[in-house]
Amino acid sequence: MAGAVTGGAGPFVFQDRAHGAPPRERPVPCAVPNPAKPATAQSQNVMPISNALTALLDDTAKAVRTYEAEAKAALDRDDRDAHSKALQAKCELLEDLPAGIDALPAEETTPGLARARKAASSMSQRASQALSLNSLFYMANLLYPDDYEEGQPNELERLVAAIVETEES
Repeated sequence: MAGAVTGGAGPFVFQDRAHGAPPRERPVPCAVPNPAKPATAQSQNVMPISNALTALLDDTAKAVRTYEAEAKAALDRDDRDAHSKALQAKCELLEDLPAGIDALPAEETTPGLARARKAASSMSQRASQALSLNSLFYMANLLYPDDYEEGQPNELERLVAAIVETEES
């Protein structure tokens, strides 16, 4: 995948449920060790889930912005294939966000965890729908309300800010 983003532990392998494709390795920003890799002394020092959750969401939000910038740059140079691939990568990342959250150590009392799971599920479903429709417009506008103005945070960035605020109170 062009412009792939890898996080703290590296790629996870996910079954592409929506498209029935065989499992593929897809980078998912994550602050916890890859369950497919053997544990090392360094990977045993897992950060608390609240920090891991915030890191996962923040890394994903940054990766989304990176894919969007790649898509815009590709469109500006009239490279429609690269534009499409960047938007698809954005949607695939969002599609896998619930699995990234589920891979975090289980602590149901973590502030914002239930909210993050619900929001990630919604984003994932919409990303799957955008991919199944192959709608570049839907892919591009996935996290943005109709009244969005340039420079405002998108839905995922607002979620990160709300969880950080919850943790601090």
